[in-house]
Amino acid sequence: LRDNKLSSLPKAVARFSRLLRLDIGQNDFTYLPEVVGELHELQELWLDLNGMLEVPLFLGNLKKLSHLDISENRLEEVPEQIGECRLLTELSLSSNDLRSLPTMIGGITNLVTLKLDLNDLSSLPMTIGELFNLEELYVASNKLETLPSSIGLLRKLVCLGLDSNQLQYLPAEIGSCTSLRVLTVQNNLLRNIPAEIGNLQ
Repeated sequence: LRDNKLSSLPKAVARFSRLLRLDIGQNDFTYLPEVVGELHELQELWLDLNGMLEVPLFLGNLKKLSHLDISENRLEEVPEQIGECRLLTELSLSSNDLRSLPTMIGGITNLVTLKLDLNDLSSLPMTIGELFNLEELYVASNKLETLPSSIGLLRKLVCLGLDSNQLQYLPAEIGSCTSLRVLTVQNNLLRNIPAEIGNLQ
């Protein structure tokens, strides 16, 4: 159903009770139809390139989601219920108007890839450090002034994208991200680099 002019879905969609993948990206949805919340077997959901203004609370009902793409919309916030999608391995919230993240995002402990670039985030919640399986974190082109010290708990983190923010320093704890192979911090306000970064080999 990608790349059409859809702004609603018929209630009959609920009959597809075994549907695993739904791609309604690049349409005209401003709100996600409630019928999607009844597709409890969904594993992959694409909602990118719509005009969505909010993430509905019922999204937390989709307990089997592993891939969720809500990039390139007009979201200003994400509800705490996103933390109930505990099987998510990939979450893309890029290119929205997000100013903060819910603390419950730390409950999605299976996350491997988290894309938050091109938003208005000024900080990340401390609970980001609970994403023990995270390998890729993209937060470029935001308004980050600091990183939480809990970033050091991300021992599996391989790629960290921080370009085009307002960071004046990196926390010493970043030296504990011992799997880190790619760290990009171009176009920030850094005055020095912590000695602990030498722990990254």
